[in-house]
Amino acid sequence: MRINIIKDWIISTAYYTIYFSLYAILVKIGIKCEIHSCTISFAKEYLN
Repeated sequence: MRINIIKDWIISTAYYTIYFSLYAILVKIGIKCEIHSCTISFAKEYLN
């Protein structure tokens, strides 16, 4: 069970690291998007 908790923590940490990095870039260029799905859609559309 401890291994599963560690894996979950690593996955969550990685996701939020990427999300907040992208969010910071968007805010820096003047786009405020606080909905995760919108931020992810933006990444899919413009960062390919």
